[in-house]
Amino acid sequence: MDNLIISLNTVLPVFLMMATGYFFRRVKLMSEELVFKCNSLVFKLFLPCMFFSNIYSADVRSVFNGRLVAFNIIALFAVLIVSALFVCLIRKDNKRRGAMIQALFRSNYVILGVPLIFALFGDAGVATESLIAAFYVPFLNMFAVVILELFRGGKVKPFKILLSVVKNPLIIAAVLALILKLTGINLPSPVFSAVKSFGNVATPLSLLSLGAFFKFSGLKRDAADVLITSIGRLIVVPLFVCAAAYKLGFRGAEFASTLIAFGAPVAVMSFPMAQQMDSDYTLAGELVVVQSALSCLTLFFWIFLYKQLGAM
Repeated sequence: MDNLIISLNTVLPVFLMMATGYFFRRVKLMSEELVFKCNSLVFKLFLPCMFFSNIYSADVRSVFNGRLVAFNIIALFAVLIVSALFVCLIRKDNKRRGAMIQALFRSNYVILGVPLIFALFGDAGVATESLIAAFYVPFLNMFAVVILELFRGGKVKPFKILLSVVKNPLIIAAVLALILKLTGINLPSPVFSAVKSFGNVATPLSLLSLGAFFKFSGLKRDAADVLITSIGRLIVVPLFVCAAAYKLGFRGAEFASTLIAFGAPVAVMSFPMAQQMDSDYTLAGELVVVQSALSCLTLFFWIFLYKQLGAM
């Protein structure tokens, strides 16, 4: 019963914040334009501040695990390869292929992961996730660019991809925090307090925006692809990856970080990215909406299951 209550207390606040965002859009307090502006602010300012403050205030040597980082990156690559082979077997339209493959391997690791990890393990857990994300997120972004370029018939440009990774605000924030930690340079207290305050805005604003993005129109045409991809992303992928992580002995915040990385729905950024890179952005948007809604149930199940097994 305790694990059931903990699982509910972890997932329910996330669901309520997303539901509030959906309600705000319905009563016209949040428009689609505002949602995109909020997402841009979250990505460029609030999340980097949260990453920076979590890493800067953490004991890096005690929370960093190179073995876990390596496992997550290898598992991500394996999921990408299997997803690409599977989708290419069942679908022939390249634009649709790109959107589906992206939705199978690219998780909403940061936006959903932070509130869930914090609810389970507090600041120490978020520090662990932030350090893993500093390595994991660049690979997510790089693979997404490669897949969408390949399936729109474009030529993959390695330098352009590397530049986009280097310019990623999350990566810049994580690297800057690590440099300050390793060199022993301390930020003035007022500056760090301001950065931490900005970081505190990231979770509620991102979840409100995600809820406001929800639209259920147009699903009928893409129902089969949405169902197949959502089952793969929310059930099949975490089933195999988390079983391997459990077998390898990862526990606590480290296991929870892996669960979120592979059990979270597709990243919100997959929709505007599909739009910009000539993929099937309508399908990409539907996948964000449906997977985000269903993940409230599937993440509750996974958290409860692995709480019962003693992994978290």
